[in-house]
Amino acid sequence: MCRWGSEQRILQLLHAIARSRDVIAGRGLHSVMLLHGLLPNAVFCDHLIRLYACSGSLLEANIVFAQSPSPSIYTWYGIILAHANNLQQGQALSLYDAMMLECNIIPNNFVLSCILKACCTIGALFYGMLIHHQAISCGIELDVIIGSAMIDMYAKCRLFTEARVVFDGLPDRNIVSYGAIIAGYAQHGCGYPALELFEHMQSIDMKPNRVIFLGALAACGSQYALREGRWIHDMTIRDGVVSDPAVGNTIVDMYAKCGSMMEAHTVFISLPNPNIVSWGALITGYVQQEQYEAVLKRFQEMQSKGIRPNRVIFLGILQACSNMGSVEQAEAVHDQIVEEDLESDHVVKSALISLWATRGNLEKARALFDASTNRNIVTWSVMLSGYVQHEQYIQALRLFEVMQQSGVRPDKFVFTCVLKACAGEQALLEAMLLHNQITKDCLEKEVSVGSSLVDAYAKCRVLKEARAVFDNVPEKNEVSWGAMLAGYNQHGEEMSTIELFQKKLKDGGMKPNKVELLCILKACGSIGTVWQGKMVHNFVRRSGLCLDIVLGNAMIDMYAKCGELEEALAVFSGLQERDIVSWGALISGCAQHGLFEMVALLLRAMQCEGVKPNDKIFSSVLSACSHAGLAKEGYQQYEAMVIDHRIAPSPEHLNCMVDLFSRVGCFNEVEKLLESMPVPPDSLAWTSLLTACRTYGNLKFGRHCYENFVQLSPSVSSGYVTMCNIYADVSLGEI
Repeated sequence: MCRWGSEQRILQLLHAIARSRDVIAGRGLHSVMLLHGLLPNAVFCDHLIRLYACSGSLLEANIVFAQSPSPSIYTWYGIILAHANNLQQGQALSLYDAMMLECNIIPNNFVLSCILKACCTIGALFYGMLIHHQAISCGIELDVIIGSAMIDMYAKCRLFTEARVVFDGLPDRNIVSYGAIIAGYAQHGCGYPALELFEHMQSIDMKPNRVIFLGALAACGSQYALREGRWIHDMTIRDGVVSDPAVGNTIVDMYAKCGSMMEAHTVFISLPNPNIVSWGALITGYVQQEQYEAVLKRFQEMQSKGIRPNRVIFLGILQACSNMGSVEQAEAVHDQIVEEDLESDHVVKSALISLWATRGNLEKARALFDASTNRNIVTWSVMLSGYVQHEQYIQALRLFEVMQQSGVRPDKFVFTCVLKACAGEQALLEAMLLHNQITKDCLEKEVSVGSSLVDAYAKCRVLKEARAVFDNVPEKNEVSWGAMLAGYNQHGEEMSTIELFQKKLKDGGMKPNKVELLCILKACGSIGTVWQGKMVHNFVRRSGLCLDIVLGNAMIDMYAKCGELEEALAVFSGLQERDIVSWGALISGCAQHGLFEMVALLLRAMQCEGVKPNDKIFSSVLSACSHAGLAKEGYQQYEAMVIDHRIAPSPEHLNCMVDLFSRVGCFNEVEKLLESMPVPPDSLAWTSLLTACRTYGNLKFGRHCYENFVQLSPSVSSGYVTMCNIYADVSLGEI
């Protein structure tokens, strides 16, 4: 008993003040208690600590605790919980250690659960595992409260095996324990076990709560489980949880991640008050599905409702602006980012650099890059990628040099990017230096790096080194095979192309893709191995690959070059759509084999279908006329090209006409053409003219041709021999 009434009365006052969280009244009562000598008192101290803890006044709670003469177990509990509940988890763990040393007691499950939550919050996994071991050693029964806290800790630290062991070991699992493990699985992308547990809950008639619905919906999104997501959505409607803003937003996010944007939008417009999270889920979904027009439309709608975009939404909008929309729109978004003071954010800055680099404004991208104070590997990668994308290979190589001087260590993406620059610039020395650095960093066997290295060496014409790198890549992908095959093909190594293609088929594994099939068809056409080409054709038929216009054109070209014109015509006729390349491949094949009538027929048919011949088509037509010696027809086609189709004659066209007229002895026409040619004929053309002069005994024009030939190829004897033969033939004629 005291002068201020009974102890019970004071405790009632402390309880009332704690419930109301009126810290001012609490301080007043505390002062009165000190004034009248009621402190320190263990019971009063316990309640004062709780009062200050409830109001977040940790300083005063610590003062009361320090003044407590002999803290009871409840005093310790109070101060530990005060720190744990006020985001002072590290101090809570220190106090727990002090309590265990001083009191040597077994804490109750509620305190243990709070300590485990503190461990989870600050990532003190090892400490949490010690608590778990301590609980087992002391024989503490893992009830739902402490068990759920342990599950939550292990799950958030990605130790799902340990979390599941605790879960399975609980004697009585309830909604809290299910919620802890389902949420843990879902938050870290382990959707399937989360959904299995959710379905198990249904089998035992346990009704899910809001937390479990959120976890299950997130699991559906991470696993693209649209059917299960629809089922859970229906359950949220049935249980009346769908009206919860967090649940509604998660449903929108689930449908968006599953690619069902129509359903995502339907749920979105049904939300009573869409917030920034709702808009973010919808806009991000459209971005992931590359529906950039919808992204920009939703962005305008959001702004019209007065909602200010956040970092996540701006990142989505920047990606959309990189792919479509006007430059003015992109600049407006950039200005908004500056207004929101987000331009300095590393991720946003990288997205802005990517935006302007993709749009081709490399100066603006570089200005942003140079203004970055703390560049990370992503910032460098984005700028390098921009240069390479727009074929500014020298700039990319220079920037990479600056990057290395800055002490930033390249990753595999940067190496891949810079190797593309080496390939584009045919910079062999730089590629070799990169190769050495890649080997030191043990990245040579990385498939993306290895493939880019193969491509760089192939473009630099060092096929032996390219093949060595290719053979060293353990897990080759389509890019690796394509780079090596294309390298052989581009540099006239057709037999090596075919050998490598056969190796791929023999090894099994991946089926040849379209790029590889195009390479092998080109190789077969170049060296006339029609049997290999037919094998590719049969492979396409058997595998059910779509014979699109690109693959079809390559097949026509291969058959035509190999002289299999019936097969070429069959493929041509079977194409659902034909373009100028299709017609050109067939016409060129017929021209190479001297089938002028077929060439003329195809030319007329092509024009009847509304396809206008181009300069390459006319090169084939004139070549056919030349080989057939059809001067009249050739000249008619030449006039049609120049007058009707308004195609300026190229040196190739003029060479064909020179060859045509010289073959039939029309040297006056040849001289007129030579005078009109913008570029003089090459040595091969003069050789052809010399041969024609010998055939028709034209000594005067032969001398002219010989003089021009000697100027171009003074060390080649064939022209001299032909001229001697012309003199000899003329002398014999005079005899």
